[in-house]
Amino acid sequence: MNSYVIQTYPYQNVDISPWQKKFICSEEEIDRQMLRLANRHITWTEGEPVSVGDVVQCRLVSRLPRFQNDNLSLTTGAGLFDAELESLLIGKKAGDTIRLEKENTAITGTLISVKNRHAPAVTDEYIRELSIPDVSTVPEYRDYLREQQLQAAFSNDCCEPLMHIQNTVLEMSEILLRRADWKRYTNLKLQYLRGLAAFEGFEIETMTAKDFEGRIPVKSYGGLVAMLQAESWDTCCFSMLKKARLPYLWLIGYIDISMILANTGIQVTEYTAEMFAGNVSFTGIILPFLLYSLLSLCISSISGIASGLCTARIDRNLRRSLWDSMVHLPFRFYQDNRPKEMISRVTTDVTAISQLVMQVFLEFITTFYTCALILGKIYSYDLKLMLTLPVILPLQIIIAWIAGQLRFSFGNEVNQKQAELTQGIAERTGQSLLINILTSYIGY
Repeated sequence: MNSYVIQTYPYQNVDISPWQKKFICSEEEIDRQMLRLANRHITWTEGEPVSVGDVVQCRLVSRLPRFQNDNLSLTTGAGLFDAELESLLIGKKAGDTIRLEKENTAITGTLISVKNRHAPAVTDEYIRELSIPDVSTVPEYRDYLREQQLQAAFSNDCCEPLMHIQNTVLEMSEILLRRADWKRYTNLKLQYLRGLAAFEGFEIETMTAKDFEGRIPVKSYGGLVAMLQAESWDTCCFSMLKKARLPYLWLIGYIDISMILANTGIQVTEYTAEMFAGNVSFTGIILPFLLYSLLSLCISSISGIASGLCTARIDRNLRRSLWDSMVHLPFRFYQDNRPKEMISRVTTDVTAISQLVMQVFLEFITTFYTCALILGKIYSYDLKLMLTLPVILPLQIIIAWIAGQLRFSFGNEVNQKQAELTQGIAERTGQSLLINILTSYIGY
C-alpha cells in the first residue's frame, strides 16, 4: 500500500458525554447471587407444614386432563405448574385436601408428602470455597459482585461510544489515500459479491432493483459500486490509522491495576479508621491492615512500572508514526512550511504527548473511579456527608483549569525557546567549517 496517514485526529478530543451515565448497583441482583450460592448447600428433610420452596407430592382429581394426576411433584412458590394451586398448598400437612375451580371445573387435591427445603445462611466458609483471589468473607464477596456489575455495565455500554470515536477520528484525520489502494479494496469486495450473485444465478451488472431487494441495500449496480467505494474508503483509512496505534492492551492493564489500587487504598483507610476508633484486634484489624498496606505498596510499585512501560510504548509509536509521515511528505510541504521547530517537536513534544495520555486522560478515568468508590463508601455511612463533598468539586475544577493553563503557557514558551536553540545549534554546527574559515581569515 502506498497510502499513509498525515495527521491523526486525537481520539481524546471526541465528545462522548451523551453516553456517560451514572452507575447504579443492583442490590437485588447481589441478593440473588447470594441465594444462588446458598442453594449449593440446601438440605431436604421430610416434614410439614408446607412453605415456599418445599417440594410436595399430591394427588389431583379433575375432568381437566392437566389437573388429573395421581402422583404430581411440584415446588411451591415457583409458579411452574399453577400459581393458585401452589399458593393453596402453603401451610398444609400430609393428608390435607384442597379445592379450587378452573374453567368452571372443580379440582380436588390431596397432599401425600412434604419435603422441607432448608437453605443455610451464607457464611465466610462458603465464600472461601469459591477460591476468588482476595475474597474470603461475605462483605468482600458482596463488594466483588458490585465490581462485577460495574465491569459488565461498562462492557455493555461501551460499544456505541467506541463506534462514535472511530467514526469521528476517521472523519477528522488527514490521510493521503492513493487511488490504486482505494480501487483495490473496491475491486476485492466487488469480486466477492459478483461470486455470490453468480451462485444464485444472477449477473451483478444487470441486476434490477427487485433483484437487489432483500440481498443488498441498493437499487442498481451503480449504487452498489458507490456503496463499496465508501466502505473501501473506511477500510483503507482504518488500515492506515492502525499504523499509529496506541498500546491499548497495556493501557487497559494499567487502568485495571489503578482500579485495584483504589480498592486496596479504601480498605487500608477503613482499617485505619477502626484503629483510631479504638478497635485494636490483632486478627480482625491489625493483621488485615498490615496485609492490605503491603499489598497496596506492591500494587503501587507495579502501577508505576506499568505507567512507565505505557509511556515508553506510546512515545515509541508516536515517534514512528510521525517520522514515517515526515519522510513521505511531499517536497511542497517543506517549501511552504519552515521546519525550524520540527526537531524539537519530534523529541520534546512527542514525550509531552505520551505523558499527557498517561497523566491526564488515564488519570481522569482512574480518579473518576476512585471518587465513585469513595462516594459510595461515604454514602453507606451518611447520605448528607456524601452530598456535601460534590459541592467543592467546581472549585477544584477551576483551580485545576487555571493551573493547567499556566502550565501550558509556560511549557509552550519553553518549547519555543528550545526549538530556536536547537535551530541555532544545528545551523552553526552545519556551517562550522565556513565559520572556522572566516574566523581564520579575519584573524589573518
